[in-house]
Parts: sequence; C-alpha cells; structure tokens
Amino acid sequence: MATVLDTDVLPGLSRTERGAVLESWLTGLLTEAVAGTPRPAPRRGAASVPDDTGVALVAVGSLGRRELPPHGDLDLVLVHDGRAGIGAIADALWYPIWDAGLRLDHSVRTVGEAVSVAAGDVKAGLGLLDVRLVAGDAALAATLRSATLSSWRQHANELLPQLRDLRRTRGRQVGELGFLLEPDLKEAYGGLREGQVLRALAAAQLADEPPADAGEAYAFLLDVRDALRRSNGRAGDALVRQAQRPVAEALGMADDDVLLRQVSLAGRRLAFVADETWRRVDAAMVRRPRSRYRRVRREPLAEGLVRQGDEVVLARDARPAVDPGWCCAAPPRPPGPTCCCRPTRSRCWPRTLRRCPSRGRRRSAGPSCGCWPAGAVRCRFWSSWTRRGCCPGCSPSGTGCARCPSAIRGTGSPSTGTWSRPRLRRRS
Repeated sequence: MATVLDTDVLPGLSRTERGAVLESWLTGLLTEAVAGTPRPAPRRGAASVPDDTGVALVAVGSLGRRELPPHGDLDLVLVHDGRAGIGAIADALWYPIWDAGLRLDHSVRTVGEAVSVAAGDVKAGLGLLDVRLVAGDAALAATLRSATLSSWRQHANELLPQLRDLRRTRGRQVGELGFLLEPDLKEAYGGLREGQVLRALAAAQLADEPPADAGEAYAFLLDVRDALRRSNGRAGDALVRQAQRPVAEALGMADDDVLLRQVSLAGRRLAFVADETWRRVDAAMVRRPRSRYRRVRREPLAEGLVRQGDEVVLARDARPAVDPGWCCAAPPRPPGPTCCCRPTRSRCWPRTLRRCPSRGRRRSAGPSCGCWPAGAVRCRFWSSWTRRGCCPGCSPSGTGCARCPSAIRGTGSPSTGTWSRPRLRRRS
C-alpha cells in the first residue's frame, strides 16, 4: 500500500526535496493502480507482457521543470498505448491525489492524441515541452517527448505567433514586472512566464538558449515566489505591498525596498532578453526570396554608425574604444527617445553595445545629465539631426569644447530648447 502523504511539511521543503517526495508518492500510487488492474490474459502462443508496460505517468508544467512551488498544482498526464482498462487505472490514480487535498490538472492520452492536441493548442504544446517521466514505461515517455519536440518545431510558424500575441496581450493587461509596485511574479511581462517562453523558443530551434544572467534572474524570481507562498500560506503570485516585508526577511534582505528593486532588475532583464529573442524569431520566420546573394541596405546615421534593417550597427571602420564619444550616439533601447538629442525607433545590435566602452550607462546630450563618458567631445546625433553643428554641452561650462570651431559655439542648453547657433561670420 502506498505511503500516506503529509501535505503539511511540503511547503517548508526546498523545491528539489518537495519534488522528490511527491514523485516517490506518485510512483507508489501508479504501482498500486496498475497492479489492481492487470492486463487481459494474452492469446494462446503470445508472449506475456509486464503489467507496467505501455503506461507511464509523466509530469508537465512546474513539476516537470522541477520548479513546483509551495501550494502548487500538479500537472500530470497518464500516457498509454491503448491498453484496456486505462480508465480504471486513472481512477485509482487521481482519487488519492484529490483525497490528499492537492490541486490536480490531469489528462489521459495516447502519444498520438497528446501530439495532436499540442499541435493545435499553443498552451498545451508549451506545457508538453517540459514533459518528464515520474513512473511507468520509460520508453513510452521518451517517445512522447521526442514526438512533442518534433511537432513543436514542425508547427512553429503557426504556434509561435499565437504565443507572442498571447504574451503581449497578457503584458498589456497585467503590466511589466520591472515597473510595478505590486507585481505578478508569473504573468507580468518579464516574469516567470518569460523564462518558460524563452526555453520554448530555443526548443523550436529559432533562438539560442537564454543567457546566464537571464537564468539567474529567473531563479531569483522562483525564490521570491516560494517565499511569498510560504509567507501567505496559500497559492498566489501577486507580490502585494503587505507581503513584501516578510518576503524580504525570508530572503535575508535589508528591507522591502531592496526586494522590490531586485525584482524590478530581474524583470527588466528577462523582458529585455524576451524582446530581443522575439525580434530575432520574427525575423527568422519571415519568408525571404531564395537568393545566394542578397543586398543588405545600410543607411548611414552618423559618423561610425549605420542602420542595417531595423538595427543600428557599427560601421566597418568604427573604433569605439578609440573614440568614447561614439557611445553618445548609440541608442540604448527604443522605442522612445534614446537621448535628449535623437529620437529613433531603431534598436542597437547587442554586439554593438558590448563593444561600447561605457555600455549600460544612460546616453545623454550634455553633462547636465552626468552620464557622458570621459573623453566625449560632442553629441554626434545632435549635430547630424539638427544640422546645428557641435553640441554646446560637451564641456562643463556649456560653451563648447576646445576642439570645436569658435564660429559654431552656441549658447544655452539643448535639453531646455534654448540653445541657438550663432550666425557664422564672413571672412573679410
């Protein structure tokens, strides 16, 4: 007889221990269910088959990813090969889970049925990507996983646009995690769901695996959600104001402001990686004419910068390490104004930003913002966009730099709109 599950101790366990306890208990339940419903007697002359062959219990969702939070749901699929009596096995398996007081999302399917559902439903397909064997026939579970991955890659052109629209709609409804005072750790844009979507895009072979810092941000949000559910004693992913201080204390942080700042940084990082990944996935799914040589249009923007497609990239002869003023021209993250001198909607190529000597700092048009890199002498986008010569804010005095021609030095400040270029004098 299967052991009795003590649900009171589950919230206090770590994610790994919680998953191990539940999987051990579920293995005993499946063994009893299969033993209580043996296979029909084989035909005369046919080889006997073990009872546990042709049926497998697999976990999807958070349990399949080994990320089950306290008071979390169990997402289970009973996979079979069409054997008789599968309904009785399912009843003997599901009812003890309900009796234990656990919330259960379950289904009973063959491999073909599961793949068919995943091909037409993006949510089901996303969940089956995390399928993992809990108990039963390992070969059947491996077949399901292989078929699910193959179907996901085959139907990526139909499913991924649905997934993108679903996440954008949900983000508009819930908001962006990095800018909320009471964020939803799972559904807000930049939350835990983004980490799962990034892995799904990588499984479709249209994007690389998420970078290490995105994985660290995702793991931090998992820890925050676990601490939140332990503190509240119930399921829920909304980090409301009154719950922030207990969560901060459980994670060893100074106060709730530090917690909210770290959550914001993690959300912004995941949102940035998701934006860049989706943009590349959209570009990869666009059907282009087959041609061995395709001319790429490159539009000059400023000295050392060109626009290639919808990206801002370095020119071939650009040397950002030699000229720190180039960083004032690189747009950090459109849409929206990139600095007080150049609004643009072109994104900067990530490799271009990595080559910038002062990457990660806010670009500005003058020293009044306090973020010009050392050695920058002018804002190139101001001069090329306004056709007014050198930016007057490139020196602390606001009157121009020593390398500017005196004839084009202006007065005032470009950020306040009072700067004007004096009229050039004719040579006598």
